Amino acid sequence: MTSRNLLCRLMREDVKRRLWAIAISFVAFLFAIPVYTATSVERVVNMFKQGQALGDRHEYLSNTAMYCLGVGNSALVLLTIILAILCGISGFYYLHSKKKVDFYHSLPVKRESLFSSIYIIGIAIYVIPYLVSLAIGFVIVGTNGAFGSNVWIEAWKAFGVNLLNYCLTYTVVIIAVLLTGQLIVSILASGVFLAYGPVVAVLIGSLKDTYFETYYEYGSITESFLFRCSPISAYFNMTNAVYEKTLSFAITLIYIAVTMVLVILAVFLYRKRSSEAAGKAISYQVLQPYIKIVVSVPIGLWSGIIFTSLMNANSSFWLIFGMVCGYLLCSCIMEIIYHFDFKAAFKSRGSLLVGAVLMFAIFSMFKWDLLQYDKYIPSKDKIESMSVALSGIDNNLEFRVYNEDNSRYKISYMDRIGYAFEYMNLKDKDAAYEIAKMAVEGEAVLNEGEIDSDSDYDKYMTIHVQYRLNSGRHIYRSYAIAVEPYFDLLNQLYQNKEYKEGAFPIYTMKEVTNVTCYSEFQKLSITLTEEEKAQLLSLYRDELLALSLEDVRNEVPLATIDFGYTTDENDVLSYSALVYPSFTRTIDFLSMHGFDFTKTFNLADIMNVSIDYRIPQYAHEEEQYIAYMKENPEWTYDKSVMYKDGDTISEILPYLFNNSYAWNNGILTNYDPNVTVTVTWKTDEYGNVTSNQYAIVSNNIPDFVKEDIMYAETSK
Repeated sequence: MTSRNLLCRLMREDVKRRLWAIAISFVAFLFAIPVYTATSVERVVNMFKQGQALGDRHEYLSNTAMYCLGVGNSALVLLTIILAILCGISGFYYLHSKKKVDFYHSLPVKRESLFSSIYIIGIAIYVIPYLVSLAIGFVIVGTNGAFGSNVWIEAWKAFGVNLLNYCLTYTVVIIAVLLTGQLIVSILASGVFLAYGPVVAVLIGSLKDTYFETYYEYGSITESFLFRCSPISAYFNMTNAVYEKTLSFAITLIYIAVTMVLVILAVFLYRKRSSEAAGKAISYQVLQPYIKIVVSVPIGLWSGIIFTSLMNANSSFWLIFGMVCGYLLCSCIMEIIYHFDFKAAFKSRGSLLVGAVLMFAIFSMFKWDLLQYDKYIPSKDKIESMSVALSGIDNNLEFRVYNEDNSRYKISYMDRIGYAFEYMNLKDKDAAYEIAKMAVEGEAVLNEGEIDSDSDYDKYMTIHVQYRLNSGRHIYRSYAIAVEPYFDLLNQLYQNKEYKEGAFPIYTMKEVTNVTCYSEFQKLSITLTEEEKAQLLSLYRDELLALSLEDVRNEVPLATIDFGYTTDENDVLSYSALVYPSFTRTIDFLSMHGFDFTKTFNLADIMNVSIDYRIPQYAHEEEQYIAYMKENPEWTYDKSVMYKDGDTISEILPYLFNNSYAWNNGILTNYDPNVTVTVTWKTDEYGNVTSNQYAIVSNNIPDFVKEDIMYAETSK
């Protein structure tokens, strides 16, 4: 009974000691919830009064209230983290004073009970102001007609998420305090515990990106396990999952279990912590060398990367110099902190040597790929399916997806790689696997930095590969390969139905609401019945499946179809689809509905054709250019010529194709990006003109044009 009364008195004294923290908590929560909610709701009310907002007023207010009281309130997240750090350090701050430690530990109270009392008060400092502010927020919402069951649910859901992550961060900070004996060291230790996972995750990603030629990080590095080891990053991931309604019950249980394990660890450390630890840098001296190594090694590696970046040099000397400087500096500072003596900077030479060896071992593992990361490819029988994204082909595609089940983002904008990895499922993976295998085992795979961007870049492509293993693991790789040695395999892959369905968004369209067809010479909005829209979509899909890379290389699209889809929210999704000459059934269908594929240049209307040639850097040493430069010292290696004669123009026109298509499939069309053809023609009898730019395949440039523009011999 005496012990219980004493514990109650200690709790009251602890509350008095931390009145400043309680005051901060109350004031901060009042601004984060009631004040923020009141201003937000009032702004919406005024918008409706002034006619600036349309729609359901109650729904608009409810959404605003859910945002202010729910996980969307970023001020609550920031406040939760700050209070967890403040309460964690202030609650056990007495452990840094030998007198206070002797006093508390001499009381007839079990250490577990003493720990529990301080821990509970820290929770109460967060919970009570939160609940009071939340109640006021409910009143504000209710008086403005914005209250509803959805607001109630979102508010309590946010309370649970914030409280759970407060406890997690709070406990981690307490562990940092228990492992240290000085305030400044406790603060530093808290920072290490809260940031170590993300710092190391980004470091590993940076090393992989620097030294592994086939490395590709799919998604965000924030989704990696190591990054989520930080309580703060785990907190942000959890709030995002709740906001997007993707948080599973199993993940929540894991968070709770981890928090409970950390609480048990904190109690254990509190029980084992000796009174003599007060005033020391580290409470458990045996941990000092391990802590120094764990902190100094990443600091050393980061220093090397940062130093090389600042020096703007890829020299290994400066990288190693930066690593050594950063590692030694960090190790020495930590030894000085341990012993509070500058003379102790090099005291623990054993741990200093072990850490240095470990740092260079890690560096060597990445620098010389000791684990054979670039050479690794899963066994074919272990792969369930694959996804492949090809660069330099079909660059006209736009990847927008309508999400019916996602209330936050109805339309997702994706890149080519993300779309392929999400929607492509190659069960027939022979061609894809053979491409990857050749890239790994052969010499065709290159680091993109090795490609001569002036002369060779259009001959290479990057392929991004996802291996889905039978075990459920996903492996990602990126290969820069020469196109020609792989062309037959790429062609085989391109004609794979599973590839097309995962690479072209048109296969995800459920229905079509409008169709527009256009070329350079005509644009037509086509009126179709629902059956005809479905028929056209089906025709195009079938003919697209039959399209080969050989067709893409040899054919020039005649037109583009825009398949439009209007969602229930009146958002419009539009997918552009190129119509190749081999799409005969699609062409016949569109022709029957008024689109004229025969329209082309009218030679009588063309005023001139100008050709601009930028002589590539690699050709500057040709004799013809050296001689010309001597005669024209101010020359900038550009040549331009204009043709106005109809007969001359007629020899050029048949070989022109639109610049956009050249960009869309540049690695296949073999056009010369240094040659730009501009055609100018009259559009009406009033003298109005229009111009458009075109590309031309190198082999199709007429000889007289090559002579006029001094076409490079090495390009012929």
